[in-house]
Amino acid sequence: MVLHVNHGLRQEADQEQASVERLCRRWHLQCISKNLDPPPSRRGIEAWARDERYRFFQAAMERLNLTY
Repeated sequence: MVLHVNHGLRQEADQEQASVERLCRRWHLQCISKNLDPPPSRRGIEAWARDERYRFFQAAMERLNLTY
């Protein structure tokens, strides 16, 4: 199982998401991606990105009964 977050912060983000999903298909791994819309203000953007990523990971782990 692979969890991927596309924060939408860089121009390459969509291409990177497609690469991760392609690799998962090749390796026969389930992949769940989440696309985020960055907030209008870039102030505190790294903390926002980290918090959103951890929130997604925690929710997915609980929903899918993942341990790591």
